[in-house]
Amino acid sequence: MRLAVFFFLATILATCNADCHIFQEGQIYLLRPRSGAAGHRLEGVDCLSWRLAVETNNLQNWGSLPESCEEYIGHYMLGKQYRHDCELVADVEIKYAKSLKLAGDGKDIWIFDIDETTLSNMPYYARSDVLFGALPYNDTKFNEWVAEGKAPAVPGALRLYRTLLSLGFKIVFLSGTKEQFREVRIANLKAVGYHTWEKLILKEDADKGLTALAYKSKRRTELVNAGYRILGNSGDQWSDILGNNTGSRTFKIPDPMAIPYNSTKFNEWVAEAKAPAVPGALRLYRTLLSLGFKIVFLSGTKEQFREVRIANLKAVGYHTWEKLILKEDADKGLTALAYKSKRRTELVNAGYRILGNSGDQWSDILGNNTGSRTFKIPDPMYYIG
Repeated sequence: MRLAVFFFLATILATCNADCHIFQEGQIYLLRPRSGAAGHRLEGVDCLSWRLAVETNNLQNWGSLPESCEEYIGHYMLGKQYRHDCELVADVEIKYAKSLKLAGDGKDIWIFDIDETTLSNMPYYARSDVLFGALPYNDTKFNEWVAEGKAPAVPGALRLYRTLLSLGFKIVFLSGTKEQFREVRIANLKAVGYHTWEKLILKEDADKGLTALAYKSKRRTELVNAGYRILGNSGDQWSDILGNNTGSRTFKIPDPMAIPYNSTKFNEWVAEAKAPAVPGALRLYRTLLSLGFKIVFLSGTKEQFREVRIANLKAVGYHTWEKLILKEDADKGLTALAYKSKRRTELVNAGYRILGNSGDQWSDILGNNTGSRTFKIPDPMYYIG
């Protein structure tokens, strides 16, 4: 049933033309807790309760959507209830905004996040390779979607935006979107009706390594120090509305889908250089050396971690190799599959013969010049395309 329903959702999106609106008027399925035909509770995750726990921030650092809830969240996001929830938040925001007396000096601002607050990435999340966050977040694919500049407006957001402008508020968009997407984001915002703003703040190189909460706190503090008064602050993530200088009042926009993979935390772990060897890998490594093979490590780890990786490898017993290939700035934007294909091709062009190729991700062992034989190491935790 789950497979059939998903294909149905995917077909709807795949056959939409440019005039098709992602938020259909017809409710897809009634929202209800997981239960059997006789009303008996089924074992497993109660998806309605899970969504409530996420929206209230009682469930934190959850990473990805439970697979068993993909169907439920899909129905919620594409059905009437999500639109109604967003519209209700907008009603409350407008009522609050109308109750305020502005100073009239152009310093009263309302902060909006962008993704899932003003622009909806629903066409992306509904795709079969995303499944509303049930599959691991893929930064490359998401950035490709952002670059298309086709995100529609979040329900209720444009109504709030227009009301705020009519009341004299200055609008500030504060987003975790990278600075490189500025022109795309401007075009997308204007295309759906956000035609003017005081500031559009995007993530710069200087913000690299900051958590979303730290980054947004920093930028809001800069606004306050510049004399702005933050009277309202809307965001779909708790990191949008927590921290320093959050404003006179904050509003949480519904969004039970997956938060992006936290590269900062993972990089902090990599920097500790404490990773143990994978079971069986050292035995294979030693055998290959004894047989005369040259070892090449080809990793998606960034070049900045070279010394850390070398220390970690040697600490657990990998003492020698022919090459340690890490991801350079020139590889930025490449998918894992494209990057590894490129590097393997360079090895072949340099005269090497790839007789064996081992990896835990399919992107490690698919593509060009994969070698005489490939071996998939078990890893059900995540997928890198």
